[in-house]
Amino acid sequence: MDTNKFLLVFKNSVLNKLIFNQVTSISSIAGQKHYKWKQLEDYPHILASHNYFEHLKLCLASTKNRKDECKQLTIQMAIRFGDLEMLIYLLDRFKVDLHTIIIPRENVTSDKSPVIFHESCSYLNSILCFALQHRRVDIIKYLTNRFKKYKWNYRNALILAPLSGSLEILMYFVENFPKDNRHVKFENGGIKITVFDSAAYMGRLDMIEYLLEKRLAKVFRYTEVLDLPSSKIFEFAIRGGHLHLVEYLLNNHKSLAFKNEYRVLDSASEFNRFDIVKLLFNHGIKNYSMEFLDYAVKNGNLELLKWSRANTNARLSNNVLSIAALNGDLECLKWLNQNGAEGYSTIPMDNAAKNGHLECFKYLHFNRTEGCSQNAILFALENGHLDVLKWIYDNRTERCSEAVLKDIRISRIDVLEWVLENQPKVFSTKDLEFAVQKGYLDIVQLLCQKKMVECRYEVMNLAATYQHFHIVKWLFESGVISNFQESTVNVATSYGNYEMVQYIMQNSSGIPLSYPVIFCVVHGCLDILKYLTPMITRDTLSHRNHFDLAVDHQNFDILQWLYENLPDCGLITITSFNQAVRNGNLPLAKWIYENINEKKIESIKKYNVFDRDDFVEPLFKQNQYEMIEYLLEILNEIPKSDLEDYKKLLELKYQNSVESLSVINKAILKSSK
Repeated sequence: MDTNKFLLVFKNSVLNKLIFNQVTSISSIAGQKHYKWKQLEDYPHILASHNYFEHLKLCLASTKNRKDECKQLTIQMAIRFGDLEMLIYLLDRFKVDLHTIIIPRENVTSDKSPVIFHESCSYLNSILCFALQHRRVDIIKYLTNRFKKYKWNYRNALILAPLSGSLEILMYFVENFPKDNRHVKFENGGIKITVFDSAAYMGRLDMIEYLLEKRLAKVFRYTEVLDLPSSKIFEFAIRGGHLHLVEYLLNNHKSLAFKNEYRVLDSASEFNRFDIVKLLFNHGIKNYSMEFLDYAVKNGNLELLKWSRANTNARLSNNVLSIAALNGDLECLKWLNQNGAEGYSTIPMDNAAKNGHLECFKYLHFNRTEGCSQNAILFALENGHLDVLKWIYDNRTERCSEAVLKDIRISRIDVLEWVLENQPKVFSTKDLEFAVQKGYLDIVQLLCQKKMVECRYEVMNLAATYQHFHIVKWLFESGVISNFQESTVNVATSYGNYEMVQYIMQNSSGIPLSYPVIFCVVHGCLDILKYLTPMITRDTLSHRNHFDLAVDHQNFDILQWLYENLPDCGLITITSFNQAVRNGNLPLAKWIYENINEKKIESIKKYNVFDRDDFVEPLFKQNQYEMIEYLLEILNEIPKSDLEDYKKLLELKYQNSVESLSVINKAILKSSK
């Protein structure tokens, strides 16, 4: 980059403003989210995803409390886009669990793929599996070398290794797989596939041949690790859409296709691979289930349907008309009707109405005798298909009673207006609550202005809960609800909605602020707390120790601000210090210790937390070595025998907390002098 040109452009205020204004437009066009720089403190995962390591460290150096979901997402972004150094930093900064082996049922497949697995990245085995799925050889080698005493789940790692698309990673886990059975006895954690399945899904013939070579060489003592016969290798090759691999398997491992012949052909139809269907038939794989043609209809594959009619004895199930109608596939619907499809129910027409496929609905009306049920009206109402509703009322006799309609919620104003003119319906508060939850202001206005429902105050709180400020304003400004209550301020505060809190307070008087202040402290809403402070009275702060409350929720910035600006709102207690230690929040623990009175400091030293197992074990498990080192500095001298007991505990239960062990060893050495 030519730095001089860059500076020349960005020092021009007109060009600078124009460029940055366009960033927003470009992001919107691309369907991407954009952030202001000052917002990124709240989104460390965004910094990690752009490999802004130094900025990430500055962001995480703040006292802001981070939720587990934020920490896990940041680690995932660091694995996908960051350097190894960034991940090493995050493992220590977030005190990732170094000892948990597996969380049962954590591994679940994604909605889009049967072999791509979600990982929480909250413990080492999960981080390893996430790293290998994203081809991070450097991270894999670092983890397995750094934590040699950890019980790595090599079985799951090996199964998932092909998903990386890297033969090197697969070979790494094969070569490093334990030769004994210690590491194989894991609950599967939701992983129900084999390594051959995942290799087939990726279409990697080289991986399969490599695995077969290792299987023949009996690399593993326990052959279930490379159990080809129990795999579904044909199905997964088809799922991945790999024609070349299916051809290879038919030529070399055809017997595996006959193990579950129905699923093999069904899979080819399910994943819309007509070419693979014909290939399988040519190799004598000809058995299928009733779902075979259902899948073809679902995919709208008329070519496969016609071919099956000419070349197989496959029968159309009773579901095919319903499937085609639901999809709005008129051509397929016509072909099915002309070729003997049977329905025996009103479901096809009801399905067409459900998804607003009027042409399919009309075709079934004129060419079938089953008709529709009142569900067609209900579906059209719920999903906002006004054209279908009008056509039913003009051309058919089905109608709905008020009793049936009472549970139907309408989401479009034009449909609601049509109902008022054409269909008796008793509206209830549930209709209003539904519209408020969804943010449908036009429907809220119609229901309230025509007084079709009673608008109780709970509706205001509901609008605040779902963050629909425009509805909150309309309810108040229209006079539907004339006064705000404390409960709405509580809700707005708990969601950190500064604009809503400000609006309510500007249009109210006499609202008690005890609970809004508590919600500010609990949820870390410093901006709202600052806004409310001029309105706070002594009575407001008399109910709770707000300092303890801020510590309980690790809102350090709130605690500091309260201490400096509202010193009468609480006391700094030993309980707060202990809570900060238990949470592993070293900056908070240090601040409390420095600001607590001398008498309480003496109590902390005398009754040190190291005498309590409920403190010591979490510190060791989370490898809170900085906290341990700090406590050893400020507490009364701990007997050498106790330190040696801690060392034994670390060596026995928390072997991966090597930094904590090092701190204890130094303390033992110091006590020996």
